[in-house]
Amino acid sequence: AWERLIYHPAVVRGISQLTGHADLQVWHDQIQYKPARYGGSTHWHQDAPLWPIIKPMTPVSAWIPLDDATEDNGCMWMVPGSHKWGNQIEFLRTQGNLSLLENFKDLQGFTPPADAEIREVAARPCPVMRGEVSFHHSMTWHGSPFNQSPRPRRAIAIHYMTGAARFDQSGEHLMKQFVELPDNAPMAEAGPHFPVVCRNGEPVGVPERLRVTS
Repeated sequence: AWERLIYHPAVVRGISQLTGHADLQVWHDQIQYKPARYGGSTHWHQDAPLWPIIKPMTPVSAWIPLDDATEDNGCMWMVPGSHKWGNQIEFLRTQGNLSLLENFKDLQGFTPPADAEIREVAARPCPVMRGEVSFHHSMTWHGSPFNQSPRPRRAIAIHYMTGAARFDQSGEHLMKQFVELPDNAPMAEAGPHFPVVCRNGEPVGVPERLRVTS
């Protein structure tokens, strides 16, 4: 089932169309869980600055809920247009405790670049229902408040790299142990821990060795 999600043609095609890149591979994936009533908050952040072993900062994530993700159980909030504002991770780290929903509605003290297409700094909730998928750029500002509801909020996040991704030896990340490449080498050559899922604009499908037969 996991492999079918990673290689799912609707997910892969969606990211290829959004990024304009014909070649994609998996960067890494996560299981995300906010238990009912006490699931914790996630502070405002950008993903790409936290992934310093790959460059440029162009990965895109597919967020796939296993439960309906709504405002009351801690759905993600995002800031439209923020993926074009550059690396602002240090500013976002100053934004304080975001455990309460009210803290997600306004961001103060930041002025977007003068040439930015969107210059309004406004947080928006991004509810996603089970059976849907949400995509976001790795430079998009996002976070989530704690789960105040009697329902869990479970999800799978799959982070994809474009064909432009290269290895940055100077960075540190948990996944670095699986990369055996010289500095600035294409991540497409990084090996089986980073499977290619799209070539020339077409999903490659689940490899035969990973298929489960009954």
